[in-house]
Amino acid sequence: MDKRQFMAAGIGMGAAGLATSLATGEAFAQAKMTDDLGRRGEGKAAVIPRRKAKTAQMFLAPPSWPNCISVQEGKGFWVNEQRHDRKPEKAWLLDFKTGKVLHEITTHCEDTSGATWGDGYMWSGANGASVKNPPNPPVNGIFQTDMNSKQISRRQLPFGPKEDGGSCHGMGWENGKIWAYANRMEAIIRIDAKSWETDVIFPVTRAVKRLHGITFDPREGGIIWQVCGTQDPNKLGYEGYVPGLIKYNARNGKVLQIVDFVPGSCDIHDVTVWNGQLYGVTSTGGVDSAGTTTSQGTIFSIDRAGTNFSRLYSFDGKHGSVPSSKLIETATGVFVGTAGSTGNCGYGTIFRYSLAGDTVTGNDKCGQKKNSSNSGGGSAGFAVLLMFAGLGLVRRRTT
Repeated sequence: MDKRQFMAAGIGMGAAGLATSLATGEAFAQAKMTDDLGRRGEGKAAVIPRRKAKTAQMFLAPPSWPNCISVQEGKGFWVNEQRHDRKPEKAWLLDFKTGKVLHEITTHCEDTSGATWGDGYMWSGANGASVKNPPNPPVNGIFQTDMNSKQISRRQLPFGPKEDGGSCHGMGWENGKIWAYANRMEAIIRIDAKSWETDVIFPVTRAVKRLHGITFDPREGGIIWQVCGTQDPNKLGYEGYVPGLIKYNARNGKVLQIVDFVPGSCDIHDVTVWNGQLYGVTSTGGVDSAGTTTSQGTIFSIDRAGTNFSRLYSFDGKHGSVPSSKLIETATGVFVGTAGSTGNCGYGTIFRYSLAGDTVTGNDKCGQKKNSSNSGGGSAGFAVLLMFAGLGLVRRRTT
């Protein structure tokens, strides 16, 4: 065999081997959706479950551009304003139920787009490039502020330039660690608030274009809720905009669900979680002490996921029936409401319900004022008292 024959034979063997390798790799890719090097191929993305929800207005925030919300357990909601004029930005502690301002601080953060309360401090995330005439580099980073408005620290988001780690568009708190949506990396990260080391990082979803604030929810082993929005290209402005939320598994970043808000809901920019239980009333249904089905209404509880429904009390007519107002908590575990029918006078009652004793008491005094209607004392108001999925949302003030 001369040199020419040797080379020809070698090329033939190489071509046959390559063909065998390609065939094997193709078969393997078809079977496992990977190539012969174990690289993942193009596959059909799993369908993300979607559901709809409606928000309920609780109260108005202080006059400002409220952009962030978090919770101080046992105290209230913290709401942070966002400014574009580089003037000092405030944060307010608001009563859970009334929105009354309980405390106010001022931070050095600029264009605050993420914030969370934790370990006695307010942690504010800047979006400094969005202010009018920003410096170079812009004022970015996470600002730590105490309850006397004193700045304790300012540190940049990790994995970026020393003086500009990029903007932050959402924050949450988990046992001494800060969750943050880092815009530059298009990722959600978790940072130790003391060492500033990052121990979790995962990319945000591409299923929805507009992404904003986040919060950590300890349920189900750990959840991240992220504000999102979808714009109809054929309908500009709010008319074609659908706000909502994305639910991630906080431990692996998997998208678990997308929630679309129905028309009439708030234009949400941030989100937080407070108190895993909801209370409400129905105007019909129930059972009596003998277990017989009735139709005089109930008081119920339900959790944020819309599950674990529990009937707490069935009206029997003695203290009213057909409850039709929202429940107002006057003390811990004590609620008042109105029933639209029966009772001692036959025209409805104002009732009081105590969780501690699982009892209802009603007004037993009869009579009506001059020129009043005898159509009953009930209120055909709201059927239930609900905050969207238990998430303490504060609607943006428009005045």
